[in-house]
Amino acid sequence: HITIRDNLIVHGETLLRLKTDGNRHRYATSLDATSSIHHNTFVAGPWTRSAVRLDDNPQPNRAAFRDNVIDATHAPDTALITPARQAMASGHNAWCRPPPAAWRGPGDIVCFRPAGAAAVLPPDGPLRDADFAPPADSPLVGRASDGATIGALEPNL
Repeated sequence: HITIRDNLIVHGETLLRLKTDGNRHRYATSLDATSSIHHNTFVAGPWTRSAVRLDDNPQPNRAAFRDNVIDATHAPDTALITPARQAMASGHNAWCRPPPAAWRGPGDIVCFRPAGAAAVLPPDGPLRDADFAPPADSPLVGRASDGATIGALEPNL
């Protein structure tokens, strides 16, 4: 059972990478039906090559990938999410552009643009959570599968 929740991840070469092994022989990570990656905000920077990378997910029961923000506005050539041999159960995610078909799900928001400070990533200097939180009138507010805000951050009021 793996849960990855409530993380703000900004500016990495790969924002999230999981090596999984359904047989649990080589890797410590095994995603099963009780595993989930939810309520995270992934923001790619200019040098990001892959936002979310899952090297394999051979489990017959699908883990959940839901209620996440995947923003690669500043990295137009970045892979939003790598194709998995078997995609996870996905839905209620906010994508800056259309994801691969296997990752599309009910309640998704596609082609959203961040507003406010999140629209500009400074090359140097401090970053604050508030820089990436959605504004109060964002379409992310109240659209998560649990009725909360999609992503890791509550809206700026």
